[in-house]
Amino acid sequence: MKRTMNTVQRLRREPEILHKYDAIIKEQEKRGLIEMISADSTSPSTAVHYIPHHLVR
Repeated sequence: MKRTMNTVQRLRREPEILHKYDAIIKEQEKRGLIEMISADSTSPSTAVHYIPHHLVR
């Protein structure tokens, strides 16, 4: 989660890139490549895996 928060902080300093990044994430979600989950949607018996990433320019 910390990596994601750092990426968001960095992107806030460059609004144009933040807008492009947001569009890419929304498109990936629309295509079913990624999905949003809520913190309370998991139980101790449910394994959740996050793929770390970093901004590529």
